[in-house]
Amino acid sequence: MWTARQLNYDFGIELAKRVANENDINQTATRRFQGRRKKDIRSFASNSSFDAESGESVDLVEARIIDSEHDRFGLVGRFGTSSLLVLDINHTQIGSVLTQVDQALATEARFHIPRTTMITDDIEIARLDRALVTELRSDLGTTDFAHNSFDLYGVDFIFSSTSARFELRGPFRNKQPYESLTMRELKTYLDERNIPDSRVLSVKVAFEDADGSTRTQKLKNIIDYIADDDKVVLVSGKWMRFNQDYLDYLDAYVRGIDTEPVEAELLAITGGEPEFNTSPAVAAAGFHVADKDFDILRTTSSTSIEAWDLQRDNTVYAVKFGTAQKLGYVCDQALAVLEILRNQANVREIPHFERYCLWLGYRVAGDTPLQNISLSGSIILKQKIENWARKCRELGITPVIRISRWIRPTPLTSSSPDPAAAGFTAAQH
Repeated sequence: MWTARQLNYDFGIELAKRVANENDINQTATRRFQGRRKKDIRSFASNSSFDAESGESVDLVEARIIDSEHDRFGLVGRFGTSSLLVLDINHTQIGSVLTQVDQALATEARFHIPRTTMITDDIEIARLDRALVTELRSDLGTTDFAHNSFDLYGVDFIFSSTSARFELRGPFRNKQPYESLTMRELKTYLDERNIPDSRVLSVKVAFEDADGSTRTQKLKNIIDYIADDDKVVLVSGKWMRFNQDYLDYLDAYVRGIDTEPVEAELLAITGGEPEFNTSPAVAAAGFHVADKDFDILRTTSSTSIEAWDLQRDNTVYAVKFGTAQKLGYVCDQALAVLEILRNQANVREIPHFERYCLWLGYRVAGDTPLQNISLSGSIILKQKIENWARKCRELGITPVIRISRWIRPTPLTSSSPDPAAAGFTAAQH
C-alpha cells in the first residue's frame, strides 16, 4: 500500500480524472455551500457511474482503476487531496511509480469533477483575508459558522462531536463564554471589545464537548464565506476557488429551470415590491395579490407566515428586486415555505399549486434585462436558486423563474416626489 502526497492540493482529484473508472465508483464525499445539507459521504453498488449533483464540490472519490492502468496503479484508488493506491512493489520501485504518476497527470482528463481548488498566492490570500474581516464587521455580511459533522484530511475522514459550550478568546486576554455561538454574538464581541481589524483573525474559539474535553480552533477555520466577485470560498481556513467543472455543472442546472416570459410593460420596473404587487399593471396581467396575506398558509404556530406575493392560475410568485445579494433573500424565504410544506407537522391548511416562481427584479447595467439567471455573475445567488429548485422538484412542484430589469429609484431630493406615494410605475424601455 502506497500513499503519494504532494503540495498540490488538487493532486489526488486530478489523478482520479485520468486513471479512475468513472463508471465504477465505490464512494464519494461532497460538500455544499447552500441549504441544510452541507456534507455527504455516499457509498455505491458496483458499476455505479460518477454522478455529482450541481452545487456540490467533490472532496473525495474512491473508484476502480481503468483496465489500461491496472499494471501501473493497481485495481482500486482513493483520491482526495492525496492518493491512496494499492500496489505490490518494493522500495526500489517507488521512484518508477512517481514517474508514472507524473506521466498520467500530463495526459488529458477523461471526465469532469466539480471541485474547489486551493489558492496559494500570499498576496491574494492577504486581500481575501481583509475582505473577510470587512464581512465579519458588516451588519449584512454573508458569513456564517461552519457546522461540520466530519472533516477530510487527505483521504481520511475525521468525525467531530457536538459541543456543549463555546468561548471566544481574543487578544489582550479578552474571553467570553457562550451557551450557543452565532455571528451576532461574534460581531458584538468584536465591537464591544474594540478588537482592531489587524487582530480579528487572531480570535480563537474554544469548544467544550459534552464529555468535558476542550479543543480550540482559529476563527478563520470555522467560518463559511463566499467572496462572490472572486468565485472563491473559505473552507476550513483555506481559500478555495470554484473550478470550471463546478461552475459548468451549476450553470447547466440553473439554465435548465423553466423561464416564464414577462409582459412587455413589466420588463423594466422601478419602485419597491409592495407598490409593484398592487400596481394596475400587475393586476391587468392577471395576477392576484397575496402579499401580507397570512391566512394562505395556516399553521398551528402563533408565528405569522407570508406564503408568497402573487398568484396566477396554478402558479405562485415570490417577488424580490435589487442586487444579487438581496435577491438571495427571496430564495431563503421560499425555502422556508417549502420546508413547511414538506414536514406538514404544524400545517392546518395546505394550499394547492403546481408551479413556484421566483420573480426577480435584477439590477443590471444597460437597458437589457438578464436573459437567464445562469448569466448572473453571482455564484451565491445561483447556488441558492439551485438549492431552491431542487427542493421544489423533490416536492413535485415545478420551479420557474421570471426576470425583469429593476431600475433603482432616484434618491429623494427636496423637489423629488416620494416614490412610495407615487406608487409603482412601469419604466420606459
